[in-house]
Amino acid sequence: MTLEKERYERRAQETGTRLLPENDARLLQALETNDIVSYYDESASGERLLTSLAPIKTSQDCRECHSSKKTRGVIQLSTSLSAIDESLATSRKNSLLALIATIIVTALIAGQLLRRWARGPLEHLTGAMRNISQGDLEQSVKVVGQDEFGEMARIFNVMSTEIRMTHAGLRREQDKLTTIILGAEEGIIVTDGAGKVVLVNPAAERQLGKTAFHIIRAGFRELFDDAAEMDRWLRQNGTEPIVKLFNGRLFQVYVSTIQDASTAMIGTAALPRDVTEEKRLEEELRRLSTTDALTSLYNRRHMEYVLTTEHSRSARTKAPFAVLMLDIDHFKKFNDTYGHEQGDRVLQAVAKTFRDSLRKYDTACRYGGEEFIGILPQTNLDGGMAVAERLRSEVENLVVDGLKVTISIGVSAYPETGIESVDQLIHEADTALYR
Repeated sequence: MTLEKERYERRAQETGTRLLPENDARLLQALETNDIVSYYDESASGERLLTSLAPIKTSQDCRECHSSKKTRGVIQLSTSLSAIDESLATSRKNSLLALIATIIVTALIAGQLLRRWARGPLEHLTGAMRNISQGDLEQSVKVVGQDEFGEMARIFNVMSTEIRMTHAGLRREQDKLTTIILGAEEGIIVTDGAGKVVLVNPAAERQLGKTAFHIIRAGFRELFDDAAEMDRWLRQNGTEPIVKLFNGRLFQVYVSTIQDASTAMIGTAALPRDVTEEKRLEEELRRLSTTDALTSLYNRRHMEYVLTTEHSRSARTKAPFAVLMLDIDHFKKFNDTYGHEQGDRVLQAVAKTFRDSLRKYDTACRYGGEEFIGILPQTNLDGGMAVAERLRSEVENLVVDGLKVTISIGVSAYPETGIESVDQLIHEADTALYR
């Protein structure tokens, strides 16, 4: 039995509405490939759409009524993606919130773990640094591991060792300086740049008779109770020592302004030294070097100096001066009779009478043995003779331990006698003495 093919009634007229232009690339692609073409598009309202172009393939049965083209047409199917987009946005939001929450939780856990891991080393390091800042330099921390904390611990230990060594060196130098300042016999008073007294050593207190508190309170300018004089000393700026009599003591004082490399004043200093005893010893030494030990008259060395000085002055000014030479009569016999100790007492008594009989600017000297010489400036021959006669009479009236003694005196004068040299003057007086 033969089956008849199904027939479809043809339309009398076909009408259509064009949805896509004939030259649409995606339409042409669907027709050409006979495969579904999908793409994203937007509606007039801006809604995102997924559009698919599905070709209607021409089957064998369809070709009897239709053309022989392999594609009879294209079905356009557009689907709104609004629901899908909203779902995706919600999913992204939820995923982002979950990610943020995960990060926060992870950070908290990591921070807690980090604190537990780092807290101990950091506390030890911080504590050691705090102790160093408070003056305890014997600090070190344990080095654990080769990480950053271990490196920090090693660097800290090196630093603390260097600080200890530097501090020990500074302490030694400070001890030396303190020993020098406290042990110095000279006073030391120092100010800062503002003029405030910042250092007073014990020698300064002792020498000036003031406490450090009093010196600091009164100020540097009142160190010797004379501010104007101190200002004048400061202007001299230590160019030479200053001799100052203060509280019955003689001081040699150095006063100077201390400047830095840029000549800015950073302080002042005064170094007073009590030279009272030194000057006394100096005067005593000078006296001993120019004075006869037994009679306390000037010795022969000083006599020669004064004679030379007076001769030069007289030659220059034409002013006269006289020379007296006196000798104790028969002194050798006196010594032999009464002994040398008694003779020494006679020498001392005659020397005192001799010195007391002269003016304050005359010079009484022991020439040697029992011989004495007097040098009388501004005195001519007659004046010298008058002094000699008065002295002879005073010695004649002198009684030493119940004994009497007499002297002989010779006088010469310059320039009356025409003698030009000092030696000739002495020789002339000696010759006159024996006459």
